[in-house]
Amino acid sequence: MAELPRFGASDFYLIQTDPLELREQLRSALSELLSREVVDADPHMVLASAFMPFLVQGQASADAAAKATLRAFAVGADLDRIADSTCVVGYMDRLPARGAILAALVLVTVTRPAYIDAGAVTITCSAAKETEVDGLGITFSGAGAYTIAFSATEEAKQLALPIYMIASVPGAQYNGLFRPQTQQPVLDADISVDISAKDETGADCTCDNISALRCGSTYNGADIESDDAFARRVAWQAKALRVPGSLEYFLLLLSQIRLLASSYVSPKVDSEGRIVMAWCDKAAYYAEQGGYSLSAKGAAYDEFREAVQSSLLVEQRVMAYPAKQYSNAYAVSYKLPSSTTDIYTARSAVEAAWRLYLSARTWHCGAVLNVAEMNAVMTNAGATQVEVTSNAPDYLALPADTMIPDHLISLSYAGLSVDEAAPAGSDGEEITP
Repeated sequence: MAELPRFGASDFYLIQTDPLELREQLRSALSELLSREVVDADPHMVLASAFMPFLVQGQASADAAAKATLRAFAVGADLDRIADSTCVVGYMDRLPARGAILAALVLVTVTRPAYIDAGAVTITCSAAKETEVDGLGITFSGAGAYTIAFSATEEAKQLALPIYMIASVPGAQYNGLFRPQTQQPVLDADISVDISAKDETGADCTCDNISALRCGSTYNGADIESDDAFARRVAWQAKALRVPGSLEYFLLLLSQIRLLASSYVSPKVDSEGRIVMAWCDKAAYYAEQGGYSLSAKGAAYDEFREAVQSSLLVEQRVMAYPAKQYSNAYAVSYKLPSSTTDIYTARSAVEAAWRLYLSARTWHCGAVLNVAEMNAVMTNAGATQVEVTSNAPDYLALPADTMIPDHLISLSYAGLSVDEAAPAGSDGEEITP
């Protein structure tokens, strides 16, 4: 019997599907019926064993059907109760809060000690950046390993290596930190880098001219999974169990990839029968905008490619390409009420709410941009006189493979509002009770 796909979750079964266990259950039932011990050679056991493949297949089908319908009419806390009562560990666990990610480029010149022959250099790199948010110290840290080919005539190479640093404190509120106003990567002296390299013989190479460029703002930090997201993911799992290779199968797969800013899978195949996917890697995007040629694809793309390749069925192929960029910009300005006394705290609240809004829209393939929603987010956080200026429509759903970088949505504080005086009318009639 073919094993059912598990999607990385702990194996679990709602009913018994193990052939050996089912065989022993048959033996026990026959022993009780015949009132004697039943051995393998017993004619009754031989006859019962002939039906084993049908029994196993039936149990496996019932198990798959139960998993597929497990979430019917259930969301949020109901799903938690189902998981608890059925001991379904992994398959129906809410995703925990996760740390935000800061992408960077490490620039370095690597020199080989001997360069007569062509060869490869193995580079290990770690990077860290410390910051403080609302009085809480947070460290972003990460590491990467790269193998770079050198030709016989190359003694030294100038390399641009992507690296991804994850926050020590989880939560969506740490998305959007260090937000740039430009599409160029920014030199960041506060990012500390530890890098070393060895050639094929194990000899140390020299690493110098080291610098770190910050690739935009932090992203993909998350609070504990919401009811809606939890129910949606369980629904995908249910469909994926029934139909391996389905749209939900790949939606579930891509939802587990963390280092990419976003990704997309088309519900239809292209003219050559290939599954179409798009991916958005912040490090790759900023390297291209800054004119740097990446020396290695990096962990984000490698994670994406390995996960997709290992999940393809025999007859499936994927066409994957970088997500496209939407080019229109939005300029948002706001004021605070004239009665505001603590301007710093009021601005912090408004801009934190704005960062959360942007983190769910910018860099996301197919995001919806709604001017009315932008106004509501700012107003609900305490802003007033919010103005959004753009050449784009007031309501825009980006194409499914297209994203907007956060530097194209600027925010400015325009000071305190001035209360308007009551209008002075004339030639009117005063109305009294």
